[in-house]
Amino acid sequence: MTRRLLLLVCCVMFVAGWTAQTPTKKSAAAPAAAKPFSIPPRACGNKDASVVVEVYTDFECPHCAILYRETLKPMMKDYCTSGKIYFIHRDFRLPGHRFSREASRWVLAAATIGKNEQLTEQLFLTQPTWQPMGNIEQAAAGVLSAAEIAKVKQVMAAHKDEIEAEIDHDVTLGKQANLDQTPTTVIKRHGLATSQTAGGIPYSRLKIALDSLIDK
Repeated sequence: MTRRLLLLVCCVMFVAGWTAQTPTKKSAAAPAAAKPFSIPPRACGNKDASVVVEVYTDFECPHCAILYRETLKPMMKDYCTSGKIYFIHRDFRLPGHRFSREASRWVLAAATIGKNEQLTEQLFLTQPTWQPMGNIEQAAAGVLSAAEIAKVKQVMAAHKDEIEAEIDHDVTLGKQANLDQTPTTVIKRHGLATSQTAGGIPYSRLKIALDSLIDK
């Protein structure tokens, strides 16, 4: 083998070895698809329960605040925590209440960070404070951190249409049920309405009704 040919063979072998050892660039991973936006249900308890309680309220309605404090809170503790019922909050704004729809927007946005029940309770308990001027953000600051308030406001701004549609959906359901006042409590068993009560309900009375319907 001539010297020139030997040199050529060595060069070819060197290039082949270098190419084999050179790592190939990995293609960049495709970004994960963003999850579609959805508002978690304002509900608690067992969604498969045979008994469902739907309560239509207005955040500016003083009777709704009383029902929440004296009836719904103990009901959630006794029946939702144990999974005996499924409880759904529904919004039904009354004419003349300027800020109740805005309050509903805040609560629905808060649902996306798991804080809807805390804010619902806060708005009902502090109703006389925020209701005159509609200072909902100040009331919210009692249960939400500054970062959580910022997130809620971001959700309200970015998903206004979805939030409005959710509120309108509740109103439509209320109208279909011929609601004319708040609060109104609808109790269903296996999907069929067993009662629809306008106004306040003492917890003792509601408890009797639920116990008679719940599967033993």
